[in-house]
Amino acid sequence: MKYILDTNIFNRIQDGRFELSSLPNATGFVATLVQVRELEATRDEKRRASLLATFREIAPELKPAAFSWDIPGAGWDEGEWNTDPRIEMLPGCCPNHILNSGI
Repeated sequence: MKYILDTNIFNRIQDGRFELSSLPNATGFVATLVQVRELEATRDEKRRASLLATFREIAPELKPAAFSWDIPGAGWDEGEWNTDPRIEMLPGCCPNHILNSGI
């Protein structure tokens, strides 16, 4: 089973609060450019470098996120237009949940 890694996972790994080995039946990992852009936006330079090094070490398969105007990593030339009707059916979703559902 492949797992989608959100930005909070890279932070938890960095802080020693999570290990990928704890995920059952992991056959691989997936992320989007949204996660890359969020890690790149980390204000603390040392923390940013460390988070990006963790990302590179894990080397998740990069998949395009669903296209969005206001989300770095999902805009022009980054996001993918997605017409999956299940995305529109998600009740009360915030934008990040909609983007993640389109992976």
